[in-house]
Amino acid sequence: MPEIAISALSIALLGGMSLWANRHFAKFERLPMQWSLTGKVNWSASRRLALMLTPVLATLTLLFVGLTFVASEALGSRESLTAAAAISGGFLGAHALHLYMISRTLSR
Repeated sequence: MPEIAISALSIALLGGMSLWANRHFAKFERLPMQWSLTGKVNWSASRRLALMLTPVLATLTLLFVGLTFVASEALGSRESLTAAAAISGGFLGAHALHLYMISRTLSR
């Protein structure tokens, strides 16, 4: 059941990234959430919401996927391991990119 370990580790990493970003961006009340193709910020959210969105979404997604594996008796298969790793990696990459974009925007 390495899928559970991969999911738990990725959720912990996402949480750690958000905690670091919360301290790093503490002086900002709102953080950018979306950018246009020209780099202009389209909308922003409160710092808490902006930093919690990806970890919460990843937790819910990985929970749903894990329950699907259990229901289909696929837990422990090579396919379920690949899926858990790919989904976890996607969320980690997306969160890292979002934090990078926030940092780049706020440092201007």
